[in-house]
Amino acid sequence: MINTETITFIVRLVFIAIVAYLLGSVNTSIIVGKFYGVDIKKEGSGNAGLTNTLRVLGKRAALVVLVGDILKGVIAILLARVLAPVLRTDFTMGEGTIIPVEKVYIELAMQVAGIAVVLGHIFPIFYGFKGGKGVLTSITVILMTQWQVGLACIGIFLLAVLLTRYVSLGSTLAAIACPLFMVGFSKWVESINEFSWIWFSCILAVFVVVGHRGNIVRLFNNTERKLGESKEKYEERMAKLAK
Repeated sequence: MINTETITFIVRLVFIAIVAYLLGSVNTSIIVGKFYGVDIKKEGSGNAGLTNTLRVLGKRAALVVLVGDILKGVIAILLARVLAPVLRTDFTMGEGTIIPVEKVYIELAMQVAGIAVVLGHIFPIFYGFKGGKGVLTSITVILMTQWQVGLACIGIFLLAVLLTRYVSLGSTLAAIACPLFMVGFSKWVESINEFSWIWFSCILAVFVVVGHRGNIVRLFNNTERKLGESKEKYEERMAKLAK
């Protein structure tokens, strides 16, 4: 029979998921664009995210978007950490291993919050379910939960962008590497000792990769725009490809 503490946790978990999703639905790029009198979804690549904001509105606007997207992930995970601890008893696994219920429930709450906030960013209820690609919010969530994996993913992203100047390539490679890092780091990081973290990272990776499917096609066709490439140079490069 489900006890009162379990019911309380389930209610809190649903609340965490709803708040995290609504938080993710607050698209900083669209809001900043309105301050500039620009509909960011109709300019540049049409993506309501950091990279397109940088290209269309410049560094200052992009910095605000950067901070906003990071804060969404931070607040969602902190909310989960604060509200999750309800059950205080422990239970015994095989071979007498004692597992703190509080730890398990906090991890579950953080995973739910992380997925919900990224879903909100990609499919925002406030903007017709058309938002950004969830890269920055995803990496923030990973950093807030398994920082070693997060730093490794950032390393992959920066290396790819520095070598190729393709933000989409760096984002996609970092997303694919995330579950692999989660598996690899589990041998040394005690907190990554359950399959739930691997599944969690796989879900976030799928979100990011699927969100970049158009970019991946353009990368293969050599028609993806590079970071720092002016509109004129990009058009010139496309003209050469068309010949």
